[in-house]
Amino acid sequence: MALIKRIILFIITLFFIVILLLGATTSFSIEPYESDVYQNTFKVLSPKEQLINQLNIKKEFEEVTTLEEWTERYYVFTPLVDFDDDDDVSICGAQLIIAEPSGHHLKYEFFTSIYKNEFQHHVILKSLILSLNNREEEDFEHFEQKLYGFEVIKNNQLITNLLRPKDSKGITFDLLSYHDFTKSRGKFYKTILEGGYDIRTFFFPENSRLIPVARNTWFLNNSKSIIDNCILELRNNKSKIRKPKGEIMEDVHYRVG
Repeated sequence: MALIKRIILFIITLFFIVILLLGATTSFSIEPYESDVYQNTFKVLSPKEQLINQLNIKKEFEEVTTLEEWTERYYVFTPLVDFDDDDDVSICGAQLIIAEPSGHHLKYEFFTSIYKNEFQHHVILKSLILSLNNREEEDFEHFEQKLYGFEVIKNNQLITNLLRPKDSKGITFDLLSYHDFTKSRGKFYKTILEGGYDIRTFFFPENSRLIPVARNTWFLNNSKSIIDNCILELRNNKSKIRKPKGEIMEDVHYRVG
């Protein structure tokens, strides 16, 4: 009798073990794998997508740096990127702003654009003098100053320069440069954003002033990458523009019925 009870107990125990095993294997097969849940989470971004993401992180690419406490001169380094109506990159460049406590502001803009399927390299210089009329009302007068040229010098070597033609009129300095700013993956633009060079600015044809530019402590790998991606997309856009649009066949008629 005791043997029969043991056999029945063993069979009941075995039955429950089988039920538990079936439940465990079924739930395991139904539960989604972690790779299935996250398979669409990670995506390889294109250079354009990387560029847009980088532009959204403003602090990485724009930082005010003080050169010397007694002068309180500061600098703003900013990449220049613009898109056309098709959301393709149309402009790549770099901008430097030098501001002094005297109210003198100098802006240097260097950028590359596409014109007639070719690259054009632009230089725009602006000089602005602020005159305080009323401190309480924060009333300032703005005076634009005509500039005649510039030189970028690093480690005692001339990086690039440009002088206004003698017959040039008007106060705006907006000239095309002979220098290819996109060479070597935009090395020139990276130099402008990195700082640590001198800019000789010509306020008169024969009168210039050498301005030391502090090193940009926020010039990180992301700053280099934004120039890389921008120039790559600009080249792609130029190739896209050069492609023939295709021929339209004329005098083709279709009859129905």
